[in-house]
Amino acid sequence: MLPADEARVTFQEAASLLPGRPHPTTLWRWCRVGLDGVFLEYEKVGRILFTSREAIQRFVHTSTEQHKNTTHSAS
Repeated sequence: MLPADEARVTFQEAASLLPGRPHPTTLWRWCRVGLDGVFLEYEKVGRILFTSREAIQRFVHTSTEQHKNTTHSAS
């Protein structure tokens, strides 16, 4: 569940905020399957999925840190 003070954006809008403009299905995968154990926060209203800019920032930051930790511990 997203915090109440964060503006919701559709996955299509959210994808356009990211470098490389990933397909909205990629965002769905990040929510359901995760990336390096990190999940993108989302809400479902009817049949439409929403996330927020802040949730994307948290996801990118946390998944980057997780990747760094995984990479450093493997060396």
